[in-house]
Amino acid sequence: QDWLRKAVDRNHACYGPGPSKLQHAKVTKVQRIEALALWDIYQARKRVMAHQIAEFKKKGFHVPLLKTKTHQPTLPDMELDANVSELFLFHGTSTLDTAMLIAEQGMDNRVACDSGVYGAGSYFADWSCKSAQYAD
Repeated sequence: QDWLRKAVDRNHACYGPGPSKLQHAKVTKVQRIEALALWDIYQARKRVMAHQIAEFKKKGFHVPLLKTKTHQPTLPDMELDANVSELFLFHGTSTLDTAMLIAEQGMDNRVACDSGVYGAGSYFADWSCKSAQYAD
């Protein structure tokens, strides 16, 4: 519950003038779902990115990196890697089936919603209250 609330800013625009889904939310259960094959792919890609960034820097190129926002939540057993602009992001979905599909197979733009504000795609937010707007 603390982790979720750290990513909530009561002054953030996603709260707006009306009530927010998260204003009175209470976390009753947390489950860790791991897809080891996806995690291994992610870690391998992160290593490749770190190597590429280091090579560009050796050649004198400026490599702009995202700054970790001060509201970024942290997990006790996981440290974010600022060298590759790693961030925690939230994604809202309306069904448990979709959430489980994402957990098992990862994000897939080929089956993403095609009616998003900015067109077809998978949307992520650094504020949990924004993603909660797309969840039931």
